[in-house]
Amino acid sequence: MPPLVSVILPTHNRRRTLSRAVDSVLSQTHGDLELIVVDDGSTDTTAELIAEYDDPRLTFEALARQAGAATARNRGIELARGQLIAFQDSDDEWVPGKLESQLEVFDRDARIGWVGGRHRVVAGSEAWTVGPTSIIAGEDHRAELLDGRAFVTPTWLVRREVLAAAGGFRQDMPCLEDWDLIFRLDDLCEFAAVDEVILTRYASADSLFGNADRQRIGLELILADHAGRWRDHPAALADRHRDLARLQSRLGQRRQALRSYATAASLQPLRGRTYGAMVKALLAPTSSEE
Repeated sequence: MPPLVSVILPTHNRRRTLSRAVDSVLSQTHGDLELIVVDDGSTDTTAELIAEYDDPRLTFEALARQAGAATARNRGIELARGQLIAFQDSDDEWVPGKLESQLEVFDRDARIGWVGGRHRVVAGSEAWTVGPTSIIAGEDHRAELLDGRAFVTPTWLVRREVLAAAGGFRQDMPCLEDWDLIFRLDDLCEFAAVDEVILTRYASADSLFGNADRQRIGLELILADHAGRWRDHPAALADRHRDLARLQSRLGQRRQALRSYATAASLQPLRGRTYGAMVKALLAPTSSEE
């Protein structure tokens, strides 16, 4: 009999943290699940680590070559047998009642197509919480969606048919493909979020969200492909252009950063810090590609 929940975990050379991620799924208080680990071309001993697990709920799929997290997740979706799909990352940790809390939300309202929740970020000795306190189906949650940081992939639980209708993850995006998919999911169904921290993310230099150039490309695609979603939210759009400018500055792309800051200033002219950031970007060194 198929499990109720299929959990998809893409990984690439993360043996050091993978056990923590896997264990947090297999030890859920709701145990009617399968865990599909998709190895995205690892060159370490990931396969040997997974082979040490003696749990029939765990399956392993190895891609022939590294293709990216979006491709690995989509392959996991193809293999999934559950009515509901969840995602885990190989350096993150679910809280034990994550699935149980989200399933209770589905049970209360048949209109809901996907459920999120809050997450805690740990970076060395610092930690902070990200995400909404709660969202009830039918409430206006555009502010959270337009922020982009509120609903990371490992917090999701999605109905299989809704995910299929949305088309899965875009494989041409090097980063932020989860944000792109969130917008498409939101077009199709009601959304809710539990008022709990259901995930711990451990920030590291090689985290999926840690590469500035991938983030820049992903954010540029988001702003280009979903521009209309910010039409009535100029302050939120200004925030995203400031995010883009900061990434461009880190990469030494001074002219592009100045243009992004100028766009942010035109959308939110009374935000004084934007002008200070523009001066800082103007004085910063440029990359050799400019």
